[in-house]
Amino acid sequence: MIEPPLINIEDLTVSYGRFKAIHQLSTTLPNHGFTALIGPNGAGKSTLIKAMMGLLNLDSGSIKYQGEYIFRNGKRLNSFSTYRKHVSYVPEHASFYDHLTPREYLKLIGHLLNTDPTSLNSRIEILINDFHIERWADRLIQELSKGNRQRLSIMTAFMPETTKLLILDEPLNGLDPGGKKFLLNYLKRYTTEGLKELDLSPGTVLLSSHNLSDIDQFYENVIIINKTGDLVYDGSMELQTEDNNLEELYLSTVEDWWQE
Repeated sequence: MIEPPLINIEDLTVSYGRFKAIHQLSTTLPNHGFTALIGPNGAGKSTLIKAMMGLLNLDSGSIKYQGEYIFRNGKRLNSFSTYRKHVSYVPEHASFYDHLTPREYLKLIGHLLNTDPTSLNSRIEILINDFHIERWADRLIQELSKGNRQRLSIMTAFMPETTKLLILDEPLNGLDPGGKKFLLNYLKRYTTEGLKELDLSPGTVLLSSHNLSDIDQFYENVIIINKTGDLVYDGSMELQTEDNNLEELYLSTVEDWWQE
């Protein structure tokens, strides 16, 4: 029996005034998969992500979660509230309460999420250790480097106990090479076997990034949007050949000048 997709997007259109950022885009996200979302600057990647998070109004189109409409004909439905409990989001530019420490900030997030008090502290310690910020866990967030602030943003996305979909917008920005490798391996483990230490079953990742060489060995599916906000490629890494890596696929699909 074929498992239905986790997310099904149908004819999605989103505009800013007269400017169409996304035009009749249709795609799916599989269960327990790692999907890369790529495209040139201004292609509409962040717009698509914000639309999925309910942060923008839709012109038209529908989105289903586990086969149930959460947006239909551009309108948000009551079922969106259930979906929202199962999705975590890492924005490109995160905001924090800089007068808190990372440990205090994660505890605040846990309380807002109504995390079981008996497991909250252990969950925080697991994330602090997993993301290697022990030295900075009790320093003020305003004192953290850009890379460690980025780590904290990603850690926050793993605080919910009900996450099934993790959406990340340029999460590799600010991370050093070791941090990038760690994060991508962590996300891959989440999609394939789950994170047992956090009681998270295998989930789905949608990651938007310009760091194509970094993610080349980790993604399973790729969505490419061109500069006019149209879907131009939607497929799996099985379609690639040894000489057709993700960067070459992107350049040959989107950047016409590359072939000139």
